[in-house]
Amino acid sequence: MKKDESVKKMYNRMKKITNQIKLLGGDKWGDREIVNKLLTVYMVRDVTLPSLIRAERGFNHFTAENVLGRIEAHHDQLKRVKINQDLAELQEQAAKNNGLALQAKSKAKKRQTNPQKMKTLVVMMMTSLMMSK
Repeated sequence: MKKDESVKKMYNRMKKITNQIKLLGGDKWGDREIVNKLLTVYMVRDVTLPSLIRAERGFNHFTAENVLGRIEAHHDQLKRVKINQDLAELQEQAAKNNGLALQAKSKAKKRQTNPQKMKTLVVMMMTSLMMSK
């Protein structure tokens, strides 16, 4: 698996290779072998997820598409967690800036960050991340 390669691209590349092997008369690469290879190769990025997938009930009947879907769902969940963390950080920063702005306004009329602009920026960032899926 290449460093910047998505799991879907790696799977498609592996599928092309296995289809060529099958066309040449090879029968070693069935669904089980592809699933095992997919999880083994993915362990370079994340050791835990393949182990969790293998431990699921009915794993022996999973197809490569099932495993790929589980990995992609995990990636989507990680993206949502990252968005929520970024949002919480921005909200905390906006609240902090708002408090500082009130203090600064009363003391020396310093330039302040508009909390509404921060909220708009957060919404734009979340929309952009969701659209990139």
